[in-house]
Amino acid sequence: MECKYFRMEEFGASGNGVTDDSAAIAAAVQAAISDCAEKKVILFQENAVYRAESDHTGGRNYLFLLKDAENISIQGKNTTLLIKSPLRAVCMEGCKNISFSGFRIDYAPKPYILGTVTAFDAVEGTVDCYTKQELGFDGLHFDAPRPFFAFPNTAQKRYHYFIDSYDKLAENVYRMNIRDSFRYRIEELHIGDEFILPYVGASHMGSAAFLVTQNEEFHFSDIRILSLPEFGFDIRYNLGKGSFTNIVFRPDEKLGIQLVSWRDGFHVKDNLGPIIWKNCDIGPLGDDAFNLSCVQLEVQTVDHDHRTFHLLPAEAGKTRRIAPGDAFCAYSLKTGKEIGYGKAEKVFESETDVCFRSDTALPALEPGMQIAFYKYGNQGYLIEDCNIEGTVRVRGSGTFRHDRFNVFWVRVENESYVEGPIPRDILFQDCRFTTPYEADAEIFYVSTQGEGGRRDCTYKCKNILLDHCCFEKGNIKVDDGNELIVK
Repeated sequence: MECKYFRMEEFGASGNGVTDDSAAIAAAVQAAISDCAEKKVILFQENAVYRAESDHTGGRNYLFLLKDAENISIQGKNTTLLIKSPLRAVCMEGCKNISFSGFRIDYAPKPYILGTVTAFDAVEGTVDCYTKQELGFDGLHFDAPRPFFAFPNTAQKRYHYFIDSYDKLAENVYRMNIRDSFRYRIEELHIGDEFILPYVGASHMGSAAFLVTQNEEFHFSDIRILSLPEFGFDIRYNLGKGSFTNIVFRPDEKLGIQLVSWRDGFHVKDNLGPIIWKNCDIGPLGDDAFNLSCVQLEVQTVDHDHRTFHLLPAEAGKTRRIAPGDAFCAYSLKTGKEIGYGKAEKVFESETDVCFRSDTALPALEPGMQIAFYKYGNQGYLIEDCNIEGTVRVRGSGTFRHDRFNVFWVRVENESYVEGPIPRDILFQDCRFTTPYEADAEIFYVSTQGEGGRRDCTYKCKNILLDHCCFEKGNIKVDDGNELIVK
C-alpha cells in the first residue's frame, strides 16, 4: 500500500514549545486530507512540544479538523500538544480509518489553579482563598456563566461548589460567591483546606476536547491527558468500530491538583459500531469516567391505532436512523410507569424526526412520554483491563472485564435526564471494586429513576450480571424489582 508522510517541520512547525504551531498543524492536516495516497501519515517529532494558540479551522476552534477524511494516521512519540482555550484538540467527523497516537495533551494556561481557604461564611455563601497566581479576569468582580464550579482538592470526595461570581479582595486573594442551593457544603470546610478553582477563560468552555462523530472506523492509542477545560471524548453517532488503547487521564503530579478535566472522560452516546477500551487509566475527573447511554426520544404524537408514533430526540443533534426489527422500550419519566417493549415494524423516512409503526400496540403511550432504541445504546462495547476512578453511569448493553474500580459510585440505571434506555444485559466480569468512602458505603447501584428522582418506577433493569467480581470495600444497592445476578 502506498504511504505518504507529512512531516510537521516541512509545514513550518517549530516544536519548541514557544512558537504557535497551530497554522502549520492545520496546513499539514489539510494537505493529508487532500492527497490521494492510499495511506497518509502526519508525523510529529519525538519528544517535541507543539504550542497551539489560534484557530485555523474557520471558527470550529479545533487544532485537528478531520472531516470526511480517509486513511490518515496522526503520529507522535511522547509528543506534547500544549493548547490554549478555547481551542480544542481533535474533531473527527464523517471519517474512515483514522488513528491518533503518541501524544501528551495539556493546556496553557491550565483550566484550574490551586487555592487555600483563608475564610468562609456559610450564611453569606462565601469562601475566600489565597492563590499563587491570578484567576484570569480583569478588575475586582467576575460574574460567572453557568455552569461554573470548584472542587475540594481531595481524593476522598468530589463535591461541586457552584459559583455565582468571583471577587478579588487583595493581591492573590479571591472570594467565591457560592450558589444558594450549595451553601450548606461550606459548613464542612476548614481553614487551610485546598480548592481547585476554575480559571476564567480556560475552564468550563463547553464541548469536548475530542469530538468523534459519524465515523466508520477510528483508533486512539498511547495518549496521556494532563488537563482539559471541559469534557474529554464526546463519542456519538459513529457507524463503525472504534478503539481506545492506553489512554491515560492523569494530572501533572508536580502541581498537586487532583483533577484532569471538569467533566466526563468518555461521554458515549448513540453509536452503532462496537467500541473497545483496553489498558486505559481514567481519573481523577470532575464528572463520569464513563457515561454509556443513548438519547431518549420524546413522543410527539400517537396515531389512533396506538402503533404509529412521531418522536423527536430529547437532546439536540442528529435524528435516529432506525430500521424494521429494531427493539425499543417505552416508559414515562413523569409517572414512572413502564409502557411496554416492541420492535419497529415500518419506518417512515425523515431528515428531522423519527416516525415508525410498532409491531405491538401501546395504548398507554401518550405525547410527552419516552421511547429509547437499544441499538443506539452502544451495544457490544468492551472495557477491558482498565483502571477507573470517580463515577460511572451505564445504560447500554456491553461488558466490563478485568477492570479495577476505585469509585464514588457505579450507577446502572435509567435516569430522569435525556439518557436511556432502560438498562439490560450488562456484564461485569472479574472486576475489583473499592472506594474512597467508608467500607459500608453503597457504591454499586442498580435502579431506575423518574422525574424528580422518584424511585417507584415500574420499569426495571434486567439481566445485570456481576460475574466473579470482588468488592474490597463498598456495598451493592439494588432497588426492588431490578435484576442483579451475582455469580
